[in-house]
Amino acid sequence: MARIVVVGGLGYVGVNIAPALADLGELVVVYRGVVGGFRRVIASRLESLGARLVRIDAPMTADELERLGGDVYIHLAGKISGGYRVQWESHVGLLEAIVEAAGRIGSRVVYTSSVLAYGRLEDLPPGSLVYEEDEHLSGRRWWRSYHARTKAEGERLLVSSSRRLGGRFSIVRPGLVVGSHAYHREWSMLFRLSRLGLYPRLDYTVNYVSSKALREVYRRAVTGGLDGKWVHAVSYHAPYREAAMLVCTRLRGGLCRGLPVKPLFSLAGRLAPPSTALSASWEGVSNGYIFKSRYGVPVDGSLEEAFSELLEWLAGGGPSAS
Repeated sequence: MARIVVVGGLGYVGVNIAPALADLGELVVVYRGVVGGFRRVIASRLESLGARLVRIDAPMTADELERLGGDVYIHLAGKISGGYRVQWESHVGLLEAIVEAAGRIGSRVVYTSSVLAYGRLEDLPPGSLVYEEDEHLSGRRWWRSYHARTKAEGERLLVSSSRRLGGRFSIVRPGLVVGSHAYHREWSMLFRLSRLGLYPRLDYTVNYVSSKALREVYRRAVTGGLDGKWVHAVSYHAPYREAAMLVCTRLRGGLCRGLPVKPLFSLAGRLAPPSTALSASWEGVSNGYIFKSRYGVPVDGSLEEAFSELLEWLAGGGPSAS
């Protein structure tokens, strides 16, 4: 039975992909810091799936990670805001330790990046359909946010380590993940507005990936089916207002009213410093790119299907039930 070590797995993405990983072998979730607040709820869910939780305080070292004896190491740690060095340590520095540990014992590495790492393209106009580039990170000019920049730097590190890892690596670039246990600020704000019968009326296209589709991508990555590939994990795309209205009507149980916040969001996004989550959000929607994959990523047939697990979680009480 394979041992799957998920570094930074005590969070939103980790809890949503854990059911698939637990089916594949022994699941070890590595985290930093004290478990409190909503993460305690996530920890209980992971333990109910049979996961073993291991705390390693920062900075995690290759020796500590090697001792866990993973057949597969999944880098899932991420920062959406903070200074360049803070995000670099999470997206690149930690990955260096994982690659070192995996290289010593012949393990596979799966790196969790972002569709934002694709960057601003010289040859594709706004609104273009974007598939994975044949040459890794080709056609780059610059990344607006530190989040996108450091994710791309992590990708480059992993690709450059291909020989050391024997080609046993893959990169997963998720869109906006939609699933249960949505505790991040952008979700909690939407839920609060929805309970008041309001939703942000934003026409910007968002690239979503449902938890169900994302689990299948990680399943393939862990078992080697995506070795040597960088994969856009996107299963549905739609204007943000449509998804926000769907959540609002389900939570409110009736009609909702849209708030015309596009001019404010556009101005704030353009002015946001690169260290902020708003900068990353603006980078993700401003060009209107639609991301698709060449590698058989499952596609949701409707917005309701893409949001099904989130809506089920909300129907069961969502954050208030946790």
